[in-house]
Amino acid sequence: PTVGTGLASGALGGGLKVVFRSGGETVQSSGDLHHRTLKYLFQKHAVVPWMRGHIPLLYAGGELAAVANLWLADWAMARPGEPGVVLVWEGHAAIV
Repeated sequence: PTVGTGLASGALGGGLKVVFRSGGETVQSSGDLHHRTLKYLFQKHAVVPWMRGHIPLLYAGGELAAVANLWLADWAMARPGEPGVVLVWEGHAAIV
């Protein structure tokens, strides 16, 4: 648990669903004015292609909330003073 960082505790009310990429997913991460496809983000950040399908996607309320511990959707981020949860993804091969 943390305050003001990570995934907002309020976003967890209905639980989280972990799935893997099927293609076409988009996310609007913090500080970005637009939704971006995961394909674009993976390419921009040099995530190796063979690893992309193995990165867990976390959905809350049917909306993409986080891409492992790489990106959080702006709507799901804890705001200053708001309780949050820091995501940790361990035991995986290098992604870049």
